[in-house]
Amino acid sequence: MGKYNRILIEVLSGQKDNNINIQPKGSKAKAYQVKQIRQFLTYNKIGLGDEDV
Repeated sequence: MGKYNRILIEVLSGQKDNNINIQPKGSKAKAYQVKQIRQFLTYNKIGLGDEDV
């Protein structure tokens, strides 16, 4: 599984909101930032399709 797929799964699962590294320079995102990204992804139906799993 690639780095971006792993991050996408972590964001969509909602289990690691405080520990996801999606910021530049190795910083970790704040929980509210991850929730905003998750809301955007689910609203726009962006995520792992069957062909990506």
